[in-house]
Amino acid sequence: MTSSDQDTDFLKDIGILVTRPRLQAETLCESIEAAGGTAIRFPTLQILPARDPDSVITTLLEVAPINMAVFVSANAAEGAWQVLAAEGFKEYLAAASIAAMGRQTAIRLHAHGIHADLVPPAPHNTESLLAMPALIQVQSTQVVIFRGESGRETLAEELRRRGARVNYAAVYDRCAPQGDEADPGELIQRWHHREVNVVTATSNETLQNLYDMLGEAGRQLLLATPLIVMSRRAVSLAQQLGFQHTPVIATDASELAMMQALRRWRRLY
Repeated sequence: MTSSDQDTDFLKDIGILVTRPRLQAETLCESIEAAGGTAIRFPTLQILPARDPDSVITTLLEVAPINMAVFVSANAAEGAWQVLAAEGFKEYLAAASIAAMGRQTAIRLHAHGIHADLVPPAPHNTESLLAMPALIQVQSTQVVIFRGESGRETLAEELRRRGARVNYAAVYDRCAPQGDEADPGELIQRWHHREVNVVTATSNETLQNLYDMLGEAGRQLLLATPLIVMSRRAVSLAQQLGFQHTPVIATDASELAMMQALRRWRRLY
């Protein structure tokens, strides 16, 4: 099956599984449907408020003023806004250089009146950010990394090795959906009816959660389905889980990048 880049319905009769958190999935789902596809919504990650916002604020005040703020995701930007509130957010960042891990994070910061000074080139990941000139010489720089509870340690470890003073601000939490939202029964039936043609996963956590949530009844269906991811780390995870097709890699988690990756997948399949 092939499709030119000019096709407006290049996803016609294609079912795309969207695993993003419910409130963050609609823009991508609308783009899929505008291209003729069927967006199958099955969130495998739930975004929650910070566990202890008062403790986060205390930590932030203890290390102020800061020289650099790094936002690892759009959720981190939104979570920081919620924890610090509008005026406090802008005031705290007023004298800091702002780094956004990707375009979606920069867009979310911009929506709150904050300009991202540093956005790494594709692929928008920790390694690309660390390679930027502004992060090479960071001796004695006070850095706060805004993120969720837990996560990769690579960024902080390398910045500390380069001489920076680094603190975390856990401004949101995340977990796998629970209860009825986690029931894969209807999704598995759609798979059996050949309605799921490709899976999208914008983080390792969403992919791992999907694998876990499907259970024995659905995993073989998943592993036989083409996959769109956004990093080589996710490709490695897919290989470990046993996916039969080599995943297509999007340049980042944005709607535009995911649609471009779906075009590439469509040309392949």
